[in-house]
Amino acid sequence: MNVKVDRVGLVRALSMANLVCGKSSPTDATKYVRLSAEQGAIHVFATNYQQTVMDHEKCDVIEEGEVSVKCDSLFGLLTSIPGASVTLSDNGNRVLLKNEAGISYKLGMLDKEASVLRPPKQNPLMEFVLDDTESFSDVWTKLNKWMSKTHPSPYSRGFYFDISAKKGKDDAVKSKLLIVGTNTAQIGICDVKVGGIVAEGAWNFMVPYDNMEFCKNIPGGIKSTLSFDANFLNISYGTLKVMLTLMGVQFPPYKTIIPGKDTTSRIEVPTKDFSDALERLSYIQNSTTVSFARVSFVEAGFMNLSVATQTGEGEERIPIVSEKKFDGFPDTMFFSVPTMQNYCKSLKKTDGNIILGIQNERKPMILKPSEAEMYYLITIIPSPDDCMAAEKKIKEIGKKEKDAPKTKEEEVAPKGEEEPPATGTEDPAAGEGDA
Repeated sequence: MNVKVDRVGLVRALSMANLVCGKSSPTDATKYVRLSAEQGAIHVFATNYQQTVMDHEKCDVIEEGEVSVKCDSLFGLLTSIPGASVTLSDNGNRVLLKNEAGISYKLGMLDKEASVLRPPKQNPLMEFVLDDTESFSDVWTKLNKWMSKTHPSPYSRGFYFDISAKKGKDDAVKSKLLIVGTNTAQIGICDVKVGGIVAEGAWNFMVPYDNMEFCKNIPGGIKSTLSFDANFLNISYGTLKVMLTLMGVQFPPYKTIIPGKDTTSRIEVPTKDFSDALERLSYIQNSTTVSFARVSFVEAGFMNLSVATQTGEGEERIPIVSEKKFDGFPDTMFFSVPTMQNYCKSLKKTDGNIILGIQNERKPMILKPSEAEMYYLITIIPSPDDCMAAEKKIKEIGKKEKDAPKTKEEEVAPKGEEEPPATGTEDPAAGEGDA
């Protein structure tokens, strides 16, 4: 291989690859980036088995070929070496990097036979268009606070993509993408604008936590094309293509716990007033246990929030902008202060109003910005005792079965025949409406 390429352009093409080939890359081979010269461009390929990046930059191809070099070494040299252009050539066991001033470096190559740097074969099931790649960063900001790549439940270690397309009255196909995140106790749902789907249908898949976090590195403000098959989600824009490995997990039927619009009471309060009140109440919550705020409606036109702990007591009075109540609306309910704060931290205090959708004290409460297509389902409870029990149950998720009291069947089981450990996974939809 022998090419002359614009230095800044090659740095751009390698920038995402360098994130993939980081120190946490699983093998020595995946710390290398494959460079191939053909058809007037230098092509970049990097993978760590979870995230894969492909890009290219136009260049003068003197001799076609391919090499694999340590990505961080090449990227570091290119960002610091002076000059507008550089040449890259190989002599069989070394890659020569040289600039216009004669500064040169020789980099070791990965054995071609040992290289695993090849794109996997794919057969995309469907393709659609994302209006703005900023959506991924926005979704991450709103949902990741309740999730973790080490969470005992597989449902909380990834983001669920739920895509649907139906024909409207004008016979045009209208598409919708919901991205869902949960910690098995609360659920967040983001409505993301998509288009480009030409046929009716429904599709879904799960993107692992780390892969969704990686999407934060994709520049915003760009329209991109997405496609997927049983194993990968592809995101393409400009010259860049990102492939993300998917999770083989069947997400629970979360829509069954969403309260119906015709039976859900609606309370709308200013975002700033609500956020500021929660922040002040958090200062008197217990440091060792979760504190719960009491919500009450004792005065027309106002919502009261109060907290009582060993540290102290506090009460806030928040004006109601608008309200619509149905039968079954509870006069008093409780929710976790830290959980509600996590929700408010994902919003800007200038984001208009917050809508609280309440069906009854046994159903999840909907929290939704008045000016955004995004909402959360927060568990509410009729009393602090029930609240404490719910929090205790959450903490016990993931404990192994041997830590629990043995059943009579286990006590009489022959030695050496141990029951497998509990998976710690619970269907977040099961019983959520009665939590």
